[in-house]
Amino acid sequence: MMASADETQSSQTRLASIGALALSADTITEDAFVSGLEAEFGDDPWPAGYCCTAVDAMSGAFTVWDEAAGVPLHRAIASSCSVPAIYPPVTIGDRRYLDGGMRSALNADLADGHDAVVVVSCMPLELPPFLDDPRILRFFEREREGIDALRATGAEVEVIVPDEEFLMISGMGMFLMDFTKVQTAADAGLRLAKQHADRIAAIW
Repeated sequence: MMASADETQSSQTRLASIGALALSADTITEDAFVSGLEAEFGDDPWPAGYCCTAVDAMSGAFTVWDEAAGVPLHRAIASSCSVPAIYPPVTIGDRRYLDGGMRSALNADLADGHDAVVVVSCMPLELPPFLDDPRILRFFEREREGIDALRATGAEVEVIVPDEEFLMISGMGMFLMDFTKVQTAADAGLRLAKQHADRIAAIW
């Protein structure tokens, strides 16, 4: 489902304001941030079909990096992981980019046109009963709306959210860039995958 021109412009304006904050924030240097990703992915080719998202920090324009973009894998990933005010925007060409999650945590609309979609979220999509924060509730609601829009096109959509074990490992999402937790997180992911395997296989 495509956003209207007004919705796109409003979103881009909002994202540009977030980008301005990111550009002025005091963080680690860009070189220090990117070099960490280069150490992990610097010699790796683009995986087949892989893409990641980013937002132009100056204009707020949304972009999707893939192999055809001609961007080094590690730098594309760095831009897609550049959480504003925590990590610096990443230079690609003559522009600087930040985390595409600022547009949407899931960017589920990118799967528009597919018949079967598996959405994997690194965060819950609803608050526990004892919490009530209207801002977070609206955030989760917008993410679910993106999933519902896919279903409205006729796509079969299954969603996987983190269980309690993964939330503990990830520090409720605060440790997602901690590479020392990769193996522990992978093991937890395999256990979670086994719980959902039959459900996913039914649509795949």
